[in-house]
Amino acid sequence: GLVCTVTLGEAAVRRHLVPEVTGVIRLFGVDQVGQLARISEVLRSCRMTILNLYVTTGICDVETCEFVWREGGPLSENVITVAATDRATFDEETFRFEITTASKEVGYEVTSIIMESEHQRAKQLARYYLLRKKFMTEFASEFSSPCSKTVWSI
Repeated sequence: GLVCTVTLGEAAVRRHLVPEVTGVIRLFGVDQVGQLARISEVLRSCRMTILNLYVTTGICDVETCEFVWREGGPLSENVITVAATDRATFDEETFRFEITTASKEVGYEVTSIIMESEHQRAKQLARYYLLRKKFMTEFASEFSSPCSKTVWSI
């Protein structure tokens, strides 16, 4: 997968430019051209910057309904670490709404936004993986796999 990391230099740290509001966005679904471009536009409009981007493409293992890394696979998982450029003007509710709306528009089936300040980050992450598994089960059902008979309650 593709990995991009931005590291703030020592001068930025001294000038207190290190963002205080950070979070992780996870996007999962069928890979399509332009998805990340649209998400990037929303981040810009919400005055968020990307600190780290991890892109993985893969396939659905029809036996286990797990996401398996495979270059050029039809599925995509994107993990984006973001930070607000200005804590004073950051509106978390608008940010969440805009990212969720845009992710649906471009075809992501599962979206998770976990802010660093949240107290139940582990629960939110577990919920994301359960939703991803549910999607994978439905995706695999096209192939009449054993895992397609799993009942999900989230």
